[in-house]
Amino acid sequence: MDKLIEQLHLAIQRYFSSLATFGYKSEGDTKKLLIFMYITDMLQGPFTQYITEDDYDLINIALYTLYGTTCLLPYPMYAVNTSVLNTQRVGFSLRFTEIEQIRNT
Repeated sequence: MDKLIEQLHLAIQRYFSSLATFGYKSEGDTKKLLIFMYITDMLQGPFTQYITEDDYDLINIALYTLYGTTCLLPYPMYAVNTSVLNTQRVGFSLRFTEIEQIRNT
């Protein structure tokens, strides 16, 4: 949830920075920011205990609909520098070559 609060904080900063620079922000972007604020408040407020699994699925769909549609809400980066290799597979082992390249067998 802290990531969501940080994203909201950055979005509000971008909003007011854009207002200070251009003096105007479109009504659509403003509404998207308000929806994002409402979702964040709903997930942090007293009604959290009433949200079901189906509600979380709908909220997730709504958030990914909002992400990337405006510069205020860019796509979040959840996984940074994650390995592409899946070491949980059966019979999978890693080897390093002489020039330190990873090979699998």
